[in-house]
Amino acid sequence: MPDQSLPDILDRLSAQFEQQLAPKPAWHKDKMDRTALARMMKIIVPISMQVAAIDGTWKLSQNKPADARQNAAKALATKGIGVETGQLADRMNVPPC
Repeated sequence: MPDQSLPDILDRLSAQFEQQLAPKPAWHKDKMDRTALARMMKIIVPISMQVAAIDGTWKLSQNKPADARQNAAKALATKGIGVETGQLADRMNVPPC
């Protein structure tokens, strides 16, 4: 993608991900020192790609003690970040074989 697209991409991504951290004040590139921002933008390369397939491996903390696994599942279920987090949390609460 052209380098000129980077400021807009940073704005959109920071807005998307920073809202998930509310009530923490949102980060925005305008809060950065201009020199630091210019340096950062020289090392970020905007790209666009199409994903044809995703193969995943899920590790549900089965090697952790039950209380650690249950706490992780509870946090996952209550954050609401991601897809089908409630179902994933339910699977984490199943004792390992």
